[in-house]
Amino acid sequence: IEWARTDGASALQLRVTEGNARAERLYERHGFERTGATFVRERDGLTEVEMGLRIGEPPSRRGR
Repeated sequence: IEWARTDGASALQLRVTEGNARAERLYERHGFERTGATFVRERDGLTEVEMGLRIGEPPSRRGR
């Protein structure tokens, strides 16, 4: 997330295999939320849910 922020990105998106609750909770702890989009992987037919995170400027480091 920090690398994307410093590289100027305003948002991140990723996909998690539906039912992979541990991975989804990990991403939620870092602020990702489901976008509502789903995709079916051609290679194995599994469904993936999209998650996204809007990122902005890093917190100010004044006073450090």
